[in-house]
Amino acid sequence: MRGYRLLFGMMAWGAVSIASAAALTPAQQAFADAQALAAGAQAGAAANVSGGSVATTVNQFNPTYYNSNGTAPESALFQNGNGNTVSAGQTKVSDCQNGAPNPDPFLRQNCEAINLMVANPSNRPVIAIPPSLLAPSRAIVANANTLAASSLGIADPNAVGAFTGCTNRTVGPAPTTRICSEFMGTTAQQCTVGRVVVVDEFTNYKCDKTVDTYLPQTCNRTVNVTVTPQNPIQTTNNPIGINAGDVPGGQTRTVNTNLVVDPSKRYVVTYFHGDNYGQLWVNGRLIYDATYSIGFTDIRGARLAQHCVGTGRNKTCDTEWLMTNGKYVGYMDVGCPWGSPCMGVSFALDLAPYLTTGGANNLIELACANVGGPGPCNSTIAVFSCPANFTIAGVGVGATCVPPPVITSTINNGCTVQEAAAL
Repeated sequence: MRGYRLLFGMMAWGAVSIASAAALTPAQQAFADAQALAAGAQAGAAANVSGGSVATTVNQFNPTYYNSNGTAPESALFQNGNGNTVSAGQTKVSDCQNGAPNPDPFLRQNCEAINLMVANPSNRPVIAIPPSLLAPSRAIVANANTLAASSLGIADPNAVGAFTGCTNRTVGPAPTTRICSEFMGTTAQQCTVGRVVVVDEFTNYKCDKTVDTYLPQTCNRTVNVTVTPQNPIQTTNNPIGINAGDVPGGQTRTVNTNLVVDPSKRYVVTYFHGDNYGQLWVNGRLIYDATYSIGFTDIRGARLAQHCVGTGRNKTCDTEWLMTNGKYVGYMDVGCPWGSPCMGVSFALDLAPYLTTGGANNLIELACANVGGPGPCNSTIAVFSCPANFTIAGVGVGATCVPPPVITSTINNGCTVQEAAAL
């Protein structure tokens, strides 16, 4: 191996000696001169950079645009390689495309360069390459084998023995895989598992007899339940207001309310105010009358009418209330004494005897008649209820909410002995 290496080195040295002795072409001479010039100027350029001459040169330019000691604003985005430069770059591109151009031509170059790069793919000129420029390359591709053989000094690349490095080899057929399957036969097999008992005349027999004895016993296992009632609480009042407004003088007014009754609640009339006269009807029954016994039978539908008595000179006429049954009632103002329904009065009237339960609608009618001037007409129905799982007890305003009792139990087991024996 050493001999071969020495021979190769001698051949390489000879090739270099021969190449150095040959004359250089003008192009080769120009390249060599450029290399020599660059090598000579390299040391001086490095000294100028290290000595600060570059900064001195830059500082000689217009300090408005060039300053070797300044720091570009974009340097703050670096952040040791962890900064987000994408968002700042997108903002810069948008500002250059949509913002007003900088009036300073020098500073405007920044956005002009950015706009050029953004629009560059669509602004590139389309250059048509003539087929003649591609003909030599296509000829090389088409005749690659011939050109390769020609470069090696082989006239016919397809001739046998043209490439001495090739060896003919006969390859046999490709291997195949064969699968063989074996199956067991279906012959029935038998074997005996267990003990075979052979009984003959010499066998002794013995019988096992089990006697079960039952002894009836009784025991008591009781549960003691204690029910502790809880103290009742007050009901919650959610009143319903019925208001006919102010009734003008000489008129009557009736307002209707449909009430769906919940059996778990109590309904009580707690207030009435009717000026001058008033009535409260439930399902067609008059349950409260504040007409002061002047003769009103039914204010509902009553109206003022001319009532005349007598004939001729003895005939007298007056304006009176005409009832729906044809009866007249005198048109008079009884006034409103303090504590009367005309001034408003509080009381407790249980509506349970007059209401229909089970989800049916109950008609509540408030009727008033006024004489002198506008007067109020309203009433309040208190609705008493209890929380969930509580039971309402009592009637009217005296109803209370009874909570569910507390139930506790204990077990008195008198069967522990029998249970232990049964295990």
